[in-house]
Amino acid sequence: MSFNSDANPSSDAKIHYHWSYDAAYYKQVVDRYYRQLPYILHLPVQYTLLWLGSTILFAVLVGPPTLMLGAWALLIGALGIPGLVLLTRQGIALKYRLRTSFGTDVDYFASETGITIREVSIHGTYPWTTYSRAVRFSDGILLLKPGAIRWLPDHALQRGTVDEAIALVRSNLPTRQLS
Repeated sequence: MSFNSDANPSSDAKIHYHWSYDAAYYKQVVDRYYRQLPYILHLPVQYTLLWLGSTILFAVLVGPPTLMLGAWALLIGALGIPGLVLLTRQGIALKYRLRTSFGTDVDYFASETGITIREVSIHGTYPWTTYSRAVRFSDGILLLKPGAIRWLPDHALQRGTVDEAIALVRSNLPTRQLS
């Protein structure tokens, strides 16, 4: 990955985003990340499969299922699955709250050469090859690379239009459309 900390984003940047790294932003990041994954990797599906597998294993080890075992299994699943989804999402959000950039403003500039980021802990330009793909949602663009994601919400556009941003991303990355 090539990184240029001396890049001047105003010279060729067509698109400019500005927002704050707050709880609402990170909630969107987590939501959009999980929505773009294959269905089998969505949190409720993962926890349902885990619950189903452990229920079957328990029934096999204990013996023939009884009505009481079935009732307990349904109760545990009905309370446990949504609870685990909520706890997982809150744990991920807590991880973001502990970052030094939480609560600060950020500027992203997109141009033909790449993405320039100006924030508390990152000042530099990343070429489009840094990212492996993009996903277009009805309210923004998710840029993906191994180990990191970048959420560019439409409401944060300061310069350029949504259509220009989409065209720029599509000309540089494989892009999938999700609503």
